[in-house]
Amino acid sequence: MNTAELIKVKPAELAHALCYKTRNLAGSVVHSSLRLEEALALRDSFSKNLYEKLFNYLVFKLNDKIQLEKIDMDDLSQNRASRKSIGILDIFGFEILKRNSLEQFFINFANEKLQQLYVSYIFKEEENEFLKQGLKEFAYEFDFEDNKPIIDLIENYPLGVLYLISESSELNRPDSSLPQTIVKNHPKTGIVSVPKSKPEFFQVNHSCSPV
Repeated sequence: MNTAELIKVKPAELAHALCYKTRNLAGSVVHSSLRLEEALALRDSFSKNLYEKLFNYLVFKLNDKIQLEKIDMDDLSQNRASRKSIGILDIFGFEILKRNSLEQFFINFANEKLQQLYVSYIFKEEENEFLKQGLKEFAYEFDFEDNKPIIDLIENYPLGVLYLISESSELNRPDSSLPQTIVKNHPKTGIVSVPKSKPEFFQVNHSCSPV
């Protein structure tokens, strides 16, 4: 009820949209009920889309307030070079759930990439600057963990985890064989393993925590 009021639609219309699939077959509109898991997935997707639109709207309003001239909301690209703006980076949060899906894997991989960017700019560049200025004896003070091996294991072609998952899907292999395939191709890294109590899963030792 509250959601329907906020987005200015009738509660019955919102309930129907989330519980039924509408198709146009040979000129006739057919409504078929969704299974519970399908309706829940649609609800979650709808919620994420609402959040995205609200987030983009708030960023637009912030930028609009600091403009010397008003921005046409239908043409956000106009005079982009001359506009002042506020940029907001809304990064993914590292996630560890009871059951971690492919979505969590991508979210945590995105965090690894951001961590690598941070390491590169804050530590590696600073270390290089010390070396350029002949301060090698002080460079040892930069104590940081480089997560590039984790990123390489996930994204490198052709044996990265992402490519192995894709290959397994294309060849229609059973999901149960995937963990062993991944570990078999990365036996000595210590980054990926198969939990003894859960052989149907694989575990990645991320920078934040094993998942």
